Amino acid sequence: MTRTVFTGGPVLTMAGGTVEAVVVDGARIAAVGGRGIEADFPDATVVDLAGRTLVPGLIDAHAHL
Repeated sequence: MTRTVFTGGPVLTMAGGTVEAVVVDGARIAAVGGRGIEADFPDATVVDLAGRTLVPGLIDAHAHL
């Protein structure tokens, strides 16, 4: 699996807060936390958000529950 660390900008969570970094392993979120989390995943590709905000993806933004 390919691991990717997104850091360098705020990461919005579904819990209503923000974190500084998120690690994605394949199709799953492996970890969230502060800067420096990439040290726990030395084989990961690091993507610098350059201040941009990373938001959760929405599969179907229009749903009637």
